[in-house]
Amino acid sequence: MLGLPPSTDVRKAIPKDAFFSSKNIKGRERERFDKQVHSITIRSIISPESVNIDKGKDVSAIYVMELQLNVQDCDDGNLMLLNRLGHKTVYVLSYGDVSKIAVVEDIVFQTDWKPNADHSLELEGLDLDAVWANIVRGLGNLSRDEPLHEAIAWEKRTRSYNTQIADLEKKFQKEKQNHERRRIHSEIQRLKKERDTKPEPVRTETPQQPVDTESKPTKRRGVSVTRRISEVDQPPGGFINPRLLNETRFDDGKTLGEENVPPAIAGLAVDYLTRWVMGSSLSEAFIISVMGGFAGGKAEDVAEHMCGIRGLDDESIECACRTCMYDSYYRARRAPKTDPFLTFVDHQTCENIRIMIERSKRFFEVYGPITESGPKFPGAYTEVVGAGDGDYLTESTIWDFKVSKNIPTKEHTLQLAMYYIMGKHSTDSHFETVRNIGIFNPRLNIVYTLDMSEVPKETMRRIETEVIGYEESECIEW
Repeated sequence: MLGLPPSTDVRKAIPKDAFFSSKNIKGRERERFDKQVHSITIRSIISPESVNIDKGKDVSAIYVMELQLNVQDCDDGNLMLLNRLGHKTVYVLSYGDVSKIAVVEDIVFQTDWKPNADHSLELEGLDLDAVWANIVRGLGNLSRDEPLHEAIAWEKRTRSYNTQIADLEKKFQKEKQNHERRRIHSEIQRLKKERDTKPEPVRTETPQQPVDTESKPTKRRGVSVTRRISEVDQPPGGFINPRLLNETRFDDGKTLGEENVPPAIAGLAVDYLTRWVMGSSLSEAFIISVMGGFAGGKAEDVAEHMCGIRGLDDESIECACRTCMYDSYYRARRAPKTDPFLTFVDHQTCENIRIMIERSKRFFEVYGPITESGPKFPGAYTEVVGAGDGDYLTESTIWDFKVSKNIPTKEHTLQLAMYYIMGKHSTDSHFETVRNIGIFNPRLNIVYTLDMSEVPKETMRRIETEVIGYEESECIEW
């Protein structure tokens, strides 16, 4: 097979049930594998015992595994499952008289479908480390002028950009408003430029002249809104006591059951899926997850999960929950505690998330329409607060979604007050008509609002100066 020497032949079948049991594969992943893959056979083992090539530091053998397919399709997720066996493996995906070759090295690389006889595998390299690297480079059409891990990281980055661009191109085709089409086109061109531009290598040379840090004090870089709130000592009850919020309850007659994923993940899934069903593209709705994928070198994994989000069915919601887990790389600068590929979301959890999304849609029917999603504050950031964005703007209110079993806290009201004040300082014209802050909690199905004209002027001034960091001369006359 693949033109390899007869000395590599083994022909060892692997029963699917044994594979599923050994790697604890169940549920939809097992069903998908069973539907697409008929049989698994190890056809060859490339090792120092079978060919005249030394083992490498990391690779002692390369397996060739044939998958006889039931359909002319094999989900990348199936190869990721097989990769749990822990061997460097070349996969031959066979369907009738055609096949394709694939490998997994952090991400999946594969050829097009070809007649079986047209495939061959060249063993290039002084040891198996080099042979494997050259196989991956060949299948992935990767550069040979840089280390393999860097070439793969660039490929993952490119694929993630392509996913975002494809989403925007679909949105562009559906959009009727000319100004919105221009905005989408501009965003597509920006993403293409970023995709095709490699970052400059980091300079590591020692500077010839020492930096005079005493004569040139470092300017403070502003922190995020949530980080700033954690630094601030609020007065008793908070700058804005949550008891001042007006409460409106919705009743849909539905009760949420137990969930098998952390509340934070369920909450993010509700938030991001709501943004998507309300009109944002997937890449816009899951932007923090996308950035987390880049930060953690998992951009292709994020793209793979996002490809499974097609609606609000159980499988789509499970893919959404898995995607949200990559937020951890961006928000906390660490990997998620659980491997997203090993996270399974049960039906009751999916039903809860669906209910909360429907509640969110109902909320916007009453309090909408949305004038801006994810509003930022151009021209309003300071040396103290340099980052932060809200959830939604409607004509009269800046909103924050809190998917929680708990009622609002003084930290929540301060967060929204900061958004409101920064919005009024910003150059975004959407804030001109905003006069309220609001929280919607789809888990409790409760709306909380406050007319900011009811907040004492001295309180507003203290938040402006002591918390956000505006100079007295910059303050607004409330």
